[in-house]
Amino acid sequence: MDGGQRGRPPTGPSLLPDELLCEIFTRLSAKTLSKIRCVSKSWLSIISSQEFVKSHFKKWDNDDEFTHHSIIAKYINPHLQVKQCSVYSLLKNPATPAARIDYPGENPPHSASVVGSCNGLICILLDEQDLYLWNPCTRQSRKLSDPGFTGNSRSFNFYGFGYNESNNDYNVVLGSISSVERKIEVVIYSLKTDSWSMIDNFPTCLPWLETGAFVSGKLHWAVSSCVCDCDARVVSLDLVRLEYGEVRLPGCVEDASVLTLGVLGKCLCVSILYCYQPNVIWKKNVGLWVMMEYGVVESWIKVVSVRPYHAPLCISAKGEILLTSSSDFGLYNLGDESMRYPRIEDVDDVYLEGHIYVESLVSPFADEERLHDQQR
Repeated sequence: MDGGQRGRPPTGPSLLPDELLCEIFTRLSAKTLSKIRCVSKSWLSIISSQEFVKSHFKKWDNDDEFTHHSIIAKYINPHLQVKQCSVYSLLKNPATPAARIDYPGENPPHSASVVGSCNGLICILLDEQDLYLWNPCTRQSRKLSDPGFTGNSRSFNFYGFGYNESNNDYNVVLGSISSVERKIEVVIYSLKTDSWSMIDNFPTCLPWLETGAFVSGKLHWAVSSCVCDCDARVVSLDLVRLEYGEVRLPGCVEDASVLTLGVLGKCLCVSILYCYQPNVIWKKNVGLWVMMEYGVVESWIKVVSVRPYHAPLCISAKGEILLTSSSDFGLYNLGDESMRYPRIEDVDDVYLEGHIYVESLVSPFADEERLHDQQR
């Protein structure tokens, strides 16, 4: 090597200390970081570390502008498709572009249902039998192992997806109720161990919808008793203790006949679709209620009344609630009680549903698998 080469100062990513690199990387989007992570081994090590992934997610999850939040929307044209669009754009602009992305798995599915989203990961059920953990931002996905039972045509299955912060594990819950025997079986999947285990003593009740809402470390399902469909309750499952509980509804909606659970501003919320009252035939009551302090029944507040098929996705710092239905998106202004409808550009497809998630670097693989992939 000549003297000129020896005297030249070093160049490349190693010039900057790790602390400064972490600070710079935290300001970049997950999409950008996914592209530059392989520039060097040191960059890959920083960007892939659990500490960095968590701090990066926390920064953007708490962003009131929703600049790194996206929506995956399910369409038919004429086959099932999924498209992705920016929440920030939906909140700010009358029209928003959407990009088509591929479902996980080798072949396009005939049916797809989102079980839930957590920390940028989405749990999705394809073709009514295959469960996947999927990061739409990094395009990583994994098919879950066989739970050991999938029910049958005479069974009703319900699901849930959440995060156990105490041991940094992601859990998927699958329950099956026999329509003949009313027998309830519930199993839980651990990403860390890639295995399923049984959970006993699910309360004697019937979940109304297939998917549960994850709030405060617990999964929640809207249920009714096996005797009376008008007996509305919310059953919870603590993912740390694996214990069932119950969340009390506001008194005026405990007789609701159809309700859906959701998450709004990290709080449990409930949409009352219809409410049965004496001497009244199916009175429409479409109030959206939010539990401001988890577990405190007195903290339920009625936020808004909207069309019955609208479900909340998020609430902006300006007091606008982004809602979704089976046909469009809506923005409800809490201040003047007005509704406007942001449009998705160049979409002639039939819109079915939308789900919000935060763009993140969280991997659908366990720590050992992720480290093995980095070393290859």
